[in-house]
Parts: sequence; C-alpha cells; structure tokens
Amino acid sequence: MTIELRLVDASRTPLFPSPSDAQSAAAASRPVLVRADIVKLRLRRRRFWSLIASRPSESFEIELSLTETGAQRLAQSSAGAIGRWLALSIDGETIAQAVIREPLTSRTLSLAGSFTQAEAKALAARIASALD
Repeated sequence: MTIELRLVDASRTPLFPSPSDAQSAAAASRPVLVRADIVKLRLRRRRFWSLIASRPSESFEIELSLTETGAQRLAQSSAGAIGRWLALSIDGETIAQAVIREPLTSRTLSLAGSFTQAEAKALAARIASALD
C-alpha cells in the first residue's frame, strides 16, 4: 500500500471537492510526504464545551507524527501553497483533504473534522494499514 500527501491546485478543484475531484487533481502533483515521512499515528479524543448545545461535547482527530525531514519538506511546501488543497491518499484514492491556511510547521499533522468515534477509528485503521 502507498500513502501520500500531495498539493492540489485550487484552480482544478471545486470549493468543496469530492474525493474524486481531489483525487484527479492530486494525481498531477509530486508527493510532499510519503510513508517514510510518517513515524506514528495516534487517535485523539478532544472534549470541549459546546456553546451551541450548552453541554460538554467531544470530537476525534487523527494525528500523524512526522520525521524531521518530512516536517521540513511539509513546512517548505506549505509556505508557498497557501490557499491550495493538501490531499491524503492511499493507493491513489483520496481519503481526506484540507485547504492550507498557513504554513504547516509542526512535526505533527492533525486530521480533524466532525468525525464520530467510529468514523475516526475506521479512518485511523485504514491509515495504519497503509503505514504497516
């Protein structure tokens, strides 16, 4: 299995791309990160107070820890790619994408969204299988 993160040209991708839109756009670019750049995966639960619901709530995210080299490459690539999409793909199929709003300078990359626990676990398992 191959796992890659690629920059996607915003002009070739709709505002809210479907996985197939991002997949075809990502296929035309070089990978920013590959399997060797990812050293650890972790599923995290975040608890917070929902102002809308006026009650405690939780969300789930997947953290990918990067090698120093991978983190440097991601920081350099993302600095010149503000407004472009970053797509995560496994075996050529885009499974997640996000707009780069600022340079990504951390050694940790978080996939966050409105995942249920079951959705986050399934996505984490899929990514983990590509990392093995």
